[in-house]
Amino acid sequence: MSTVNQRFAQILENHQDLPSIPLVATRALQMIDDPTCNINQLGAVISGDPSLTAKLLRMVNSAYFGFSREVTRISEAIVMLGFSGTHSMILGVVSRPLFKGIAAEKLWIHSLRCATASSIIARDTGICHPDDSFSAGLLHDLGKIILARHCEKDFLRIEEEQFADDSQRLTREMEVFGATHPILGEELATRWKLPTVMIKSIRYHHSPEQAPEEAMVKVVFAANFLAETDGLSSEEIQAAFEKNISVNFPVTLNLDSVIERMKIKTEELIKTFSLF
Repeated sequence: MSTVNQRFAQILENHQDLPSIPLVATRALQMIDDPTCNINQLGAVISGDPSLTAKLLRMVNSAYFGFSREVTRISEAIVMLGFSGTHSMILGVVSRPLFKGIAAEKLWIHSLRCATASSIIARDTGICHPDDSFSAGLLHDLGKIILARHCEKDFLRIEEEQFADDSQRLTREMEVFGATHPILGEELATRWKLPTVMIKSIRYHHSPEQAPEEAMVKVVFAANFLAETDGLSSEEIQAAFEKNISVNFPVTLNLDSVIERMKIKTEELIKTFSLF
């Protein structure tokens, strides 16, 4: 086993070397997944973390949501967002600090684009929940955070390389790191106790054919492609989508509309998160 391989084995075995979610946020996410949980119980737990509470209220009052009146109480925010929306925003708030540093800032923008595109695609097609899809899109590259944190120079070098397709990128990661970002992301998401479908979206967002039963995996797969289309014409995007994406995502989309809305929503989110 190479030094890098040994290093990642140690990182994955030692929880202290992995990014983590604050305890209150972890508890809140677990409660949201509990069908017996109610708004008052969830609000009481979230209120135990003043920083998380303030950030969630900033989020719900941002242009991204565009509510007509100011929301001042966390219980009210939960009502406005719904449980799934609250889940997505908690993940957004607690994951933002993980994307700090030279290597991770670009990754943060891409993750926001993928999150908004995932939500839009899910809403347009109706094949899975938009809020859950937002969360899956936001965290699809979770494994890259580990690579950026622990092997920044090698990670940045690979980020600048050109690859013919996703499989070449993953092969290169395996050569350099002894692991791929989907594998590392799956491990971290499992330790975070994220929902199974979200873990699968992280693991298979480059290979949705390996999880054919999961619509959300396909949504994130398509969104990940659309999040990286800057500089391409509408015709080039359509041709590339039909060639590389449609085989695993046989759903009709208005790609120009999805991309336009993705850019608008992403800019709104960037402005909101810049307040934190």
